[in-house]
Amino acid sequence: MLNKLKKYFLECHNSVDTFFNGWNGATLATPHQLHLTSKNIQLTLPPKLRKIQLLPETSNGKKELSSKQVKVESQLDWGNRLLEEGLLKQAATCYRQVIELEPRTIEAYQQLAQVLKQQGSLEEAINYYRKAIELKTVDALNPENSNTATATTNGNGNGNGKSHIIMHTPPAALVYLQQAQMYCEQQQWQQAIAACGRALQVQPNLAQAYQVWGKVLQSMGREVEAMGYYAKALEIEPNLAEVHANLGSIYAQQQQWQQAISYYQQAVKLNPTLAGAYRNLAKIWLKLEQPQLAAECSYQALLLEPKKATAQEHLRVANELCEQQRYSEAIECYRQAVKLKPDSKEANQKLAQVLTQQGEWQEAAHYYNQALNSSPQANQSASLAIPYPQALPETVVSTAIQVAKGLNHPQGQTPQSKLQQYQQAAQAQPNSAEAQANLGSLYAQKQQWQEAITCYQKAIQINPKFAGAYRNLARVFAKLEDNARATECWYRALTLEPESAKAEHHCELGDTLLGLGKKEQALTCYQRAIHLQPDFSVAYHRIGEFVLQQGDEERAVNVYQQAIATNSQDGESHYYLGKIAAKREQWQEALAYLEKAKQLEPNHGMVQHQLGDIFLRLQRWEEAIPAFEQAIQLQPEFSWSHNGLGEALLRLQRWEEAANSFKRAIQLNPDFAWSHFNLGEVLVELEDWERATLAYGGALQLNSNLPEIHQKLENSLIHRKKKSG
Repeated sequence: MLNKLKKYFLECHNSVDTFFNGWNGATLATPHQLHLTSKNIQLTLPPKLRKIQLLPETSNGKKELSSKQVKVESQLDWGNRLLEEGLLKQAATCYRQVIELEPRTIEAYQQLAQVLKQQGSLEEAINYYRKAIELKTVDALNPENSNTATATTNGNGNGNGKSHIIMHTPPAALVYLQQAQMYCEQQQWQQAIAACGRALQVQPNLAQAYQVWGKVLQSMGREVEAMGYYAKALEIEPNLAEVHANLGSIYAQQQQWQQAISYYQQAVKLNPTLAGAYRNLAKIWLKLEQPQLAAECSYQALLLEPKKATAQEHLRVANELCEQQRYSEAIECYRQAVKLKPDSKEANQKLAQVLTQQGEWQEAAHYYNQALNSSPQANQSASLAIPYPQALPETVVSTAIQVAKGLNHPQGQTPQSKLQQYQQAAQAQPNSAEAQANLGSLYAQKQQWQEAITCYQKAIQINPKFAGAYRNLARVFAKLEDNARATECWYRALTLEPESAKAEHHCELGDTLLGLGKKEQALTCYQRAIHLQPDFSVAYHRIGEFVLQQGDEERAVNVYQQAIATNSQDGESHYYLGKIAAKREQWQEALAYLEKAKQLEPNHGMVQHQLGDIFLRLQRWEEAIPAFEQAIQLQPEFSWSHNGLGEALLRLQRWEEAANSFKRAIQLNPDFAWSHFNLGEVLVELEDWERATLAYGGALQLNSNLPEIHQKLENSLIHRKKKSG
């Protein structure tokens, strides 16, 4: 992918004329469409350096702080706390006081510049950044005069874990980089590009300068050129999450969904806190009609930035999660919606519904009451929400409230048992699949398996798309060692919610189904595994074996080639392609695949055996011998390799070694006639007529159609008699 981007960088200079309108503005990963915010740049600057005097030594060797130094430290820490709380004006005052007390405190200049930048005073911020870098440069040039303490480094030698390249970047390049970022924020594009160019003149391998340059070009609508600069940034520093996210946005604008997904996923892998990347992934999954994946990404974004979403957005995601029976996550989102809009009837009512289904009666009663007491204005706003199943009947609301009161067990009343509560819920909601499933789960906890099965089956009858009920029913059948029914339930559960399991779990289920003779269902499982994880090689292997058994070699070749396309290090697929080519007597192609498989998996015994077998067919005896010997070393109990080695040795007239190989092959597999026959041939050459007769006799007993077997046996008997007579 990077090579393609570099090609764009070198060859393309025209902007893209058409855009996907849905990716503008707030729909992108961060405001202004891009991930390179001022905060992100600040995070990649050198570690904060406190420019304070070294502590004077005391007589016992310990260092003490002067009253001035204590005050500087105290003011600096207080300013940092105020900045964290968002109190910019007060934080700026603290930093200015620190500078007045100790004018060489580098961190105070850096932090004050950060505050000023957030307040919009960009030119003043640049001056303070410049002053911080000047102080650092003076210390670097005059270490003996330095009275500063620097930040510690991590195990990689990078202060506070920051970029190694940034840590060793000349101060002038950092000044230009900050200047470029601020010009970018002011949308002064040409000045920003010029500043990036100056930064790169000072430090040619400054990845962040290419990142900013790419951002500027992307903001100007010159996406193709931007891709080239992003590629250069990733060539220098492959783990820049924001660059991956910005490339994802470019591909999304071009509606190249798979590439966009790949870059966004890499971005959140590198930086799991990129909420905007999750939001954009959610939009793509919706475009591709994958609501479950979309809901998951939306949920992650809301977890990371709950305050950036409205109550309606929390409500929408909660509704989607609820439809997927992901009730725990849905409850979190409903709670956020209620927190942001306490008088929302819909949010309170739906939260109460889900809590009731989960058996949380007391909390449900609270939200039911809150929904009933919501204002008419809230009712009107609730009607604008995404449609959802009808609210529970008033009798159910009453039941929830009464049960909640029972849980408080006032004045000597004994609380109802949990089983009674769930039974009451099921009776109050005879058409509620969730109530039946909850009751089933309680029976399962008590190991009342038949009652649990009945409840889960009722839940499924009410709602045939209730994946959770199928999952729990599968667990019950597994406890009862009814593997066939357990497997069928797992298959139905994962059919309804394929994203709820990992690729390897789908593959394992496919293996189980295959063992039960359910081939088509097994094939479906393998295909789902690939859909979830396109580079999951094992699933390709299973499908390849499946279609090979059906005699469809061409389709098998396509499957294995797809596996290699998604994972070039897949030695097993190279092996299978080599086997198929050998079967077709396409020897050179077969050898090429097998040599590659050997390179990728040097301990794969069957690869070595297959190479030896091809060398035999090509009469390349000397090459066959080491291949078979290596195969035997890896798989000493595989009789066919011993037999192949014996045949190669026989052709080279190495009789004693050949005899030993055939004897071992017969020990491991006494039913293969050719091993007996070839042993007889070798023993004839050694004039061991007694054993030759036995070998030919064994071959004849197993296969009377071997060439000249009767004549050879007769001849060996004649020589045996002559020798004994």
